[in-house]
Parts: sequence; structure tokens; C-alpha cells
Amino acid sequence: MGRRSKIIRMDKWDEGLGKPKLMSDKVPLCDLSPRWAMHRIWDTIYFSQFKRSKEGRSFREIKSSTEDAATFAGAACDFLRTIVNSFDGWAIVTTPRRRHDDVFHFATDVCHRMAGTLGIPFYDGAVATMNRDRLHPDFILLREIAEPRIIVYDDIITTGATLIATSALFQEKEIVLNIIGISNISRSSLSSCPSGTITPARLGSANSMMTFSPPMLFSMSARYVPLNPIFIG
Repeated sequence: MGRRSKIIRMDKWDEGLGKPKLMSDKVPLCDLSPRWAMHRIWDTIYFSQFKRSKEGRSFREIKSSTEDAATFAGAACDFLRTIVNSFDGWAIVTTPRRRHDDVFHFATDVCHRMAGTLGIPFYDGAVATMNRDRLHPDFILLREIAEPRIIVYDDIITTGATLIATSALFQEKEIVLNIIGISNISRSSLSSCPSGTITPARLGSANSMMTFSPPMLFSMSARYVPLNPIFIG
């Protein structure tokens, strides 16, 4: 039996249908106010620059702007300079492109700008997806990356699946640092980060020291280590 169409009362025939439910008050916005924060999803730690807000500009508008890409890149570089002493041995990658292969791609543009500012290589297109499942992505590494320390950048995080799958490709690296432009993930998906100071087993150099105040976390050989102004190198 076919699906029945919606029945409209005759006395409401001339009334407007209103906005579609999926679009009404559901457009994600960001006011681009700097809100650096650290989050954990299961065993994955990431730092976010901005977060979703009630007012501001739509994600779609932001992601189509080269000026916003420059803003995101500049803010990310300023943050990284406060915690990384030397960028020798670092490289940057971004999560796989799912669309917009032949047009402007926000995360790729941000990474190009960051790489130029920090003087590190950007491996464009190094990570590719083997399926279209956003909740259970299957990613592969197309290019060998020699650098032992990796920055993984993505413009927006919603479920965390893409970030987790990308970071997992670099489990053998000394350090994996995840940077997100806008955090669009619900609090229920996040867990609180542990406090304290831990000396990491592997830093790439026996004389390296990593400290945070307040404690933050990095990925070290697939483990996330809280450490006590951090200077790496």
C-alpha cells in the first residue's frame, strides 16, 4: 500500500507550510570567537580553535571563504608556536576529501598556509578513503611520510570518526597532534581529560622534554600523554 499524503484541513488551505523541519533552526553556526579547548573522544585527543555557537555565520559560508581559511591558519600557527619549540621533523596532513575535488577545499587551503608559515611539508592527498561511511570510515595512506611528528588538521569535527581514523594511520609516529577548526561535537561524546604530569616513554630524543601548564595531552605512539609552557624538540 502506498504512503498516504498529508491531509490539510480546508480552513487551513491558505496557511503557509512554514520551513522544512530539518532546516528550521538547524543550520550550524559559528561566531569565530577564539575558544581554544582540549577534548578527548575515547583515546583520541584533539585541540579545537572555535566551537559551534547560537549566532554567527554558517559553516558552509565559512568553508567557502579564503579569508576565513587564512584566519584559521594564522590562529593555529600562533597556538602551535606556544607549545612547540622547534618544527624540525614535523609534517602536516589533513583528512580525506569527500567532495569538492575540483574546487576550493577549506582544510587543504588551511594546511597549505600553515605549512608555509611553519616551514614544514604538507602532504596533500596523503590520506584517502575507501568507503563513504562517515561513522565507520576506512582510510588508507597513499604516500610515505618520513617525518616522525605529524599534525593532523581537520576543519570541523562532528562525530570524531574521521579524525580517529586518520590519526590511527600514524600509530608508529613519535607524536601525533590533532588540530580542529570548529568543534561541532556534543558534550556527551567527550570525556574529561586526566590531570597530572607524566614523563613520556618516547619523545624522539632522550633529552627532549614536554611540559604543560595546565596539563594537556598529545598522541605518543598511539598513546595520549598528559604533560606540564610545552616545548618539544
